[in-house]
Amino acid sequence: CTAMIYHSLKPVPAWQIASVPATFVTLGLYSGAAVLLWSNPWRNYEWGVFCSVLAVLPATQKKRYWKAVDGLTLPSGSAAVGLSEGAAVANFEAPHTEQNYLTREFWFQVGRRHRQRLRQVVMLAAFVVAPAAMLAHVVWPAWRLPLAVVSLIGLTVGLLCERWLFFAEARHVVERYYRPDDSDVGPSGQR
Repeated sequence: CTAMIYHSLKPVPAWQIASVPATFVTLGLYSGAAVLLWSNPWRNYEWGVFCSVLAVLPATQKKRYWKAVDGLTLPSGSAAVGLSEGAAVANFEAPHTEQNYLTREFWFQVGRRHRQRLRQVVMLAAFVVAPAAMLAHVVWPAWRLPLAVVSLIGLTVGLLCERWLFFAEARHVVERYYRPDDSDVGPSGQR
């Protein structure tokens, strides 16, 4: 399962959180159930209620995951290279003068306000708008097509933002090679 692949990568502490595989699976179940709801015109109304209630589980898990990620820090420079805690670690000289693959792919900083806005988009689009449209389908079956469009767009936008955040918030221990201390400034001054 893809979730276990991410969870097995020890260099990314954010993916070591115990809820990562469960969240990945419940997001898949929720999105799959929503697509099934709208792809079958004869789907019963109980299925719409089921999908809406099912949205609570991944939403709760994502909030718990984000709380855990916000409290994470990378291991110290000495721990990252396998030395005892408190041992002095310093680069002899800077590894690069320009960005490279490692600094572009594994060293991405998301601003706090930007991260909070994207988290709100995830919660509103995937876990409020989409389930509300699914429940509205139960009450107003004649509005099935517009509600399906609203629900699927909300779900797609929310899950795309969630996936982007999942990777953007994950900090790789390779950062310690480029800056053994806890500063937040990258090799070319980016934050």
